Amino acid sequence: MKDNRFPIKRIAYDGVLAAIFFALSFLSVEIGGVKLTFDSLAVTVSAMLFGPVDGLAVGLTGAFLEQMVRYGFTATTVLWIIPPALRGLAIGLGVRLFPKKLSLAYIWNRKRPYIYLGMCIAAAVLTSIGNTIVYYIDAKMYGYYSYELIFGVFFVRILTGIASGTVTAVVAIPILKAIGLILPGQTNCKSSDGQPIADLRETDAKSGDSTPDAGITADKRALRSAVRKQRAALSDEEIRAASDILTQKLLSHPAYRSCRTLYVYMSYKSEVRTDKIVDAALADGKAVAIPKVEGDHLAFYRIKSLDDAVPGFKGIPEPDASCDPINDRDALVLTPGLAFDAEGRRLGYGGGFYDRFLISEPHPTIAICYDLQLVDRVPANDLDVPIDYVLTPSSPANDSSSVIIFLISPTNEVVPSNSIADPSFFMPAAASLTASRGSVKRDTFSMPSFFKASFCFSVNT
Repeated sequence: MKDNRFPIKRIAYDGVLAAIFFALSFLSVEIGGVKLTFDSLAVTVSAMLFGPVDGLAVGLTGAFLEQMVRYGFTATTVLWIIPPALRGLAIGLGVRLFPKKLSLAYIWNRKRPYIYLGMCIAAAVLTSIGNTIVYYIDAKMYGYYSYELIFGVFFVRILTGIASGTVTAVVAIPILKAIGLILPGQTNCKSSDGQPIADLRETDAKSGDSTPDAGITADKRALRSAVRKQRAALSDEEIRAASDILTQKLLSHPAYRSCRTLYVYMSYKSEVRTDKIVDAALADGKAVAIPKVEGDHLAFYRIKSLDDAVPGFKGIPEPDASCDPINDRDALVLTPGLAFDAEGRRLGYGGGFYDRFLISEPHPTIAICYDLQLVDRVPANDLDVPIDYVLTPSSPANDSSSVIIFLISPTNEVVPSNSIADPSFFMPAAASLTASRGSVKRDTFSMPSFFKASFCFSVNT
């Protein structure tokens, strides 16, 4: 049934975004007659979430408020509100033309969402051209026209528009995700097959994969079957030995050492054992939480000992009724899976629980698996969230003395991390080393890659 409250909520969001546009317009910087602003952030968010009409409305309303406060109502007020409105209209129409490539899931999980970035830049250029035309008309009407003032800095105006459009596109991504999850199923933030992000269901009746691609689904089924058979053939002794090695590797990993909260799966059947990890994390003073299936989503509950885990969904241990829910956005998530590859792609069990959780609530992630679970390539689609760190028994130990992280400083100078006196000089980054078969994984800051400094690892083995 359609939520009749949605139009009111949608109008309320547009009103808030128009107010944000108005506020941001006063934070602009004017350089040589060229105004660099970021008020377009509100227009971008509205158009991406709700479409061209809302983008147009937010642009018109926000710009009108700005004009009235700055200059009052003049003969050119109506003209000045057109360019930002056109930006919202252009972005909204782009969403209509490319519903898959501009879906929230696609943008969020792609390192380089070129179509999204290109659309935002194109809309920024359109706005800059529109502002130049209005500027010319306004100057002619009020007698302050000069060629240098209007057209002499035209290309500078275009370049600053591109710069502000790029920054706006990057900053808008987490905002889009947050609002899209508050209004599930009622925005343009859908998966690549058109389903709302927060309402994804198991569309493959047999495997539970949330993918419309029959080829990928078949590949996943085949790989699941093969890995299940190999893992089921492991003896109890082999499972214990591998689990002990992986427990020590995890406990010595920088991601574990730096986290305050650990979300950890409870091992089941032939999975890598996690009971010693739970005990060690509790002994280390960390908050430990285990998952519980609630409908088609995961929720995490804090436990104080292994005794708080009881048989739950399909016999998998879950927190008992006395445990309290926890919501730590910085928690490290120990993620289960059947297969992984060197790029961090993960093959789950088919229910899509962890993918939906990590799409709705991004976290740093780590996985531990047997060597047999590491494959050349895991078939994946837009909704399969990659893992930051993958550890296997034969991967190099996490000896910090053997790892040198090279960072790009704000002055574009490449500096080894072990020579940095003040690491806070750099942007926060989650260094990701895929410790698999001795391979080294290149990774970047957690923001979209077109707006990142990068770093790599040199591992002495």
